[in-house]
Amino acid sequence: MGLLSSGGTQQKPKKGLGHVGYLLFVAAFLGAFMGYILGLSITSVHAQEPQVQSVAQLRSQVDALDDDLLLLLNRRQELSEQINTMLILTGQNGSDEPRRKAIIARLQIEAKEQNSPLSFGQIADIWTTLMLISRALQ
Repeated sequence: MGLLSSGGTQQKPKKGLGHVGYLLFVAAFLGAFMGYILGLSITSVHAQEPQVQSVAQLRSQVDALDDDLLLLLNRRQELSEQINTMLILTGQNGSDEPRRKAIIARLQIEAKEQNSPLSFGQIADIWTTLMLISRALQ
């Protein structure tokens, strides 16, 4: 599947967004995920005696979450590729703007219900970037 440049010549689609785009995505996604996790852990700790943790212990927990995030992102990409293959085989368009908007709206509502520190704009940015990367890898 090629892309037409403004001159009408066909170009191959780029694989990925480059280092800067990827780093921005990772930073935004991790921020969202950490906000979600911290929101859950803060509410669950209120009933317990506060625990003092060292920076090294907290970083170790962040590292474990990063590993989990990578697994989840890989699984998400696998599913996206399966969906794309099915759409191609059935002659359907893989780009679905109404679905993209519905996903973001659903997550914004979920974030509000979870009292997430993330704004609606930040959630839209994170998932828009995630979906762009997913499409670029297909």
